[in-house]
Amino acid sequence: MADSFSELLRLRLQETGANTNTWGAILNSAALQLIEDAIARTAQVTVANQDVTLTAQNGAQDQARCAAILLTGAPGATRNIIVPAKSKIYLVINQTGQPQTVKTASGTGVTVPHGARQLLYVDGTNVTAIQADVLGSVASAQDAEKLGGVEAAKYARKDAFNVHTAGFATTFVELTDGPTITLDASKSNKFRVTLGGNRQLQILNPTDGQTIELWIKQDAGGGRTLAWPANVRFDSPNASSLTAAAGAIDVYELSYNGTEQVWVADARKNVQASGGTTSYDLTIAMNTFDVNLHRLLGSPSEIVTVNVTVQTGVVVQASDTSTPAIDTSGFASGSIINLVNNGYILGKGGDGGRGCFFIGGNEAHTFGAQAGRAGGPAIKGPGAGRTLNITNNGFIWGGGGGGGGGGVTASIGSGGGGGGGAGGGKGGLGMQDNSGSDGTHGPNGAAGAGGIGRGDPFRGGTGNNGGAGGDWGQPGSAGANGTQRQGGAGGAAGKAVDPNSGTVNFLAGGSPPNVKGAIV
Repeated sequence: MADSFSELLRLRLQETGANTNTWGAILNSAALQLIEDAIARTAQVTVANQDVTLTAQNGAQDQARCAAILLTGAPGATRNIIVPAKSKIYLVINQTGQPQTVKTASGTGVTVPHGARQLLYVDGTNVTAIQADVLGSVASAQDAEKLGGVEAAKYARKDAFNVHTAGFATTFVELTDGPTITLDASKSNKFRVTLGGNRQLQILNPTDGQTIELWIKQDAGGGRTLAWPANVRFDSPNASSLTAAAGAIDVYELSYNGTEQVWVADARKNVQASGGTTSYDLTIAMNTFDVNLHRLLGSPSEIVTVNVTVQTGVVVQASDTSTPAIDTSGFASGSIINLVNNGYILGKGGDGGRGCFFIGGNEAHTFGAQAGRAGGPAIKGPGAGRTLNITNNGFIWGGGGGGGGGGVTASIGSGGGGGGGAGGGKGGLGMQDNSGSDGTHGPNGAAGAGGIGRGDPFRGGTGNNGGAGGDWGQPGSAGANGTQRQGGAGGAAGKAVDPNSGTVNFLAGGSPPNVKGAIV
């Protein structure tokens, strides 16, 4: 009889009494060496433009017997890697740049992503991925609510927002400086580089929805430039230009839209200027309320220069008369805020005053007319020792003052409510008389108008009109006086800019109609 071979690993099984004087060499090469291959050897398999069948030989070294399969090459697409339909475990390492499918010739398989290391099991027909159901005493996290021995709240979950209470950090990747700087987005989310000359940037391997941070530093010479990839879009003009000072650092945050294949970049300029002041560039690109620049920029404590732009057509409004639409205060003394307004910065309108309610001889049931409330400022200045420079190509309007409530004539009556000031002031209430009739409520402010008071139909009394709310940056009108009770005073106009003891300079657009309201 001749020698035979084992079914699964194809090891040579020598016939008893055969191979005189060569038995030991055959045992070493056709059995023991092949057992080592099955336990520990890695076979490198190059994948090209077609499917690959692993070599499988009886009693000789081959690819299919090895413990690990390293897939290399540049196939440009997914190929089938065919393994024998024999029971075996493989570790597959995919470095081809594309997903690759490992399967038997006629069975089902497993697709291994690029860069992955995947344990696979061949059951004699199909290839399946190995997944541990239990690791020690901790169940696998297939159900995030059933993690044996470990609280589910301590695991990150794909089906919920995750809250991190511990520190969260990403290691910086140092990019290599050269004529072309290559950023591989698959390596990290944070990168930095020091420029030694004028450079060009390329970004490789982005992931849809990925956000990266890039720190760019000037060397001791300074004045270096960077040419950005064509698919990078910046949030404001000139944001792509680097700060020229030696040692200056510009930080860019870039978010990737895989569908559009576009990066959107937000710039934080000159965060470490050599011998200078930290500066920030900020663009307000959508309608919003109550912008506090100091808080928005992370409450910096050092002297800063802030360059803020309100884009064309954007409306920044105050939600309350005690709050400005844009607050420039809070920065260190010596700071400079440069504001370019191409939109609308609007203070809140003051509320109209309540109308009078009068019953002659019964003071307990008589209420005097209220004054209108003051309008709020559009901009709060930076404070003493700070400077605000404004280039106003749009409109900066303080809120209108509220109208005063109406008085009452004759023995009984209800005054009308004052109109709300421009900027959304509420109309004042028209008071109710003793027959159940109301003085008319004042309308809410756009420009605002006074309410009309109504008298008691059974007593012949007369309620007087409430005052009109003020237009943008204008005071409200007083409510009409009656012979029995006077109307309320109109509310004061909101300021266009409250300097807050700081220095305010209008470089352009500092007069009506661009500005409505005082600058004091």
